[in-house]
Amino acid sequence: GAAPFLEAWASYSLERYRLLGLSLRATRRGEAVALRVEAASHPEGSTARESLLNESTNLDPEQPGIWGELGISQLEIHKREEVQRSLKEAQRREPLNSETLQLEALLAAAEQDWTEAEKRLALLGARSPAEMQSALTLWRHVLAVKPGSGGAIADCLRNSAAFCSMVPRQPAGGEGLSAQELYAEGRWEQLIALPVPRAADHSTWLWRGAALAKIGHCFEAIPSLERGLEADELAAGFWLEICYSSEAERTVARLGMEKDQAAFHRLQGDLLLRLQGDVPAALLQYRAALKVHPKDPMLLGKLAGAQLQTGDFEAARLSAGAVLAIDNRDEQAMRILAQIAMANRDYERALPWLRKLVAETPDDRSAAVDLGKALAHTGQSTEALQWLTPALANGYPDEKGALHALEASVLRKLGRDAEAMRAETEARRLSDAYQASGTNGNHERPDANQ
Repeated sequence: GAAPFLEAWASYSLERYRLLGLSLRATRRGEAVALRVEAASHPEGSTARESLLNESTNLDPEQPGIWGELGISQLEIHKREEVQRSLKEAQRREPLNSETLQLEALLAAAEQDWTEAEKRLALLGARSPAEMQSALTLWRHVLAVKPGSGGAIADCLRNSAAFCSMVPRQPAGGEGLSAQELYAEGRWEQLIALPVPRAADHSTWLWRGAALAKIGHCFEAIPSLERGLEADELAAGFWLEICYSSEAERTVARLGMEKDQAAFHRLQGDLLLRLQGDVPAALLQYRAALKVHPKDPMLLGKLAGAQLQTGDFEAARLSAGAVLAIDNRDEQAMRILAQIAMANRDYERALPWLRKLVAETPDDRSAAVDLGKALAHTGQSTEALQWLTPALANGYPDEKGALHALEASVLRKLGRDAEAMRAETEARRLSDAYQASGTNGNHERPDANQ
């Protein structure tokens, strides 16, 4: 609970969240998971949540529990026709899944069929009392219960302060099921109670961690889920992103009670950027932190990054310059100054910063590619190829084919026509594939602190 630990844990959680998000977005199925994570960051009953879940199903309709989750979200915003379609998909794909049972129960209650709702809810509770209690908490926000109606369920919903007598103390059934089977049926307590798995049993670690995350024990879930990445990167990645964001928010809230508020404001700004993409609000937090520590280069760098995202290049340039006045080797400040120059097509001004960056960070492929671009635009073709060609040969992302087109242009200037034709062909292939995919950019939140 010491402040330095809280600060380190919040920072680590945010960075791990960012890296996992980048990894997920490398594939179509991973992008679907990332959209589902983003949906979870929006409030229950919001159109944004429903829209993101709907888009997630379009990318990967096979995700466990996704159709029940989508249906519940649609029911919350009164999309009755869409709810029925999602329910049919959930029943067809996963008729015994906990999300399917909860959707069936909630829909029955919404239609005042309390007998069927109680039956479905009892099935849910027999598997996991925690899941049933969570369902009732959700229902209190969704259902309008008429006085004198609904029986035992309605009594539980009307009296949120008391323990619901319908919720069993212990789960029933499920004996002899594997960890994955327990997870599929939503038997979280039984799954957690299994003996601690062997270190190499990545699958059991995965489902154990997911069960812990399901009942809100993220701090304990994270080590299990990290081991579970070996078994299923998408399933583990989903819960790890959920848990790291939850841990970051919880820990930053605790930092808010400390005397030194600079760390709280800095990390609150990071939360607003990485989890919500709220750049103006993050700027306010960074400025508040700088009032406590006005000469802190890290805070000045974060302020510069946020200013860059708002398009205030001059303010970002001044803030980055203030960083370099304190530490003339600060990588983030140099990167920001290079980005500003590149955005303004001032390639001559970008070159010194990019040369310093690649010298300080030789593994930074984006800096190497930017250096190649700046060299190409300043007529230094031979050196430009020394940076562009190796990066592209080693798989540097070029989704639209623009980098291959630039490489082809440089090769033409050098009279290497055969190589230029190959680069042009690859540029056209990538561009055509991008257009055919209908991609309009991904959903990654802006992040000035990458």
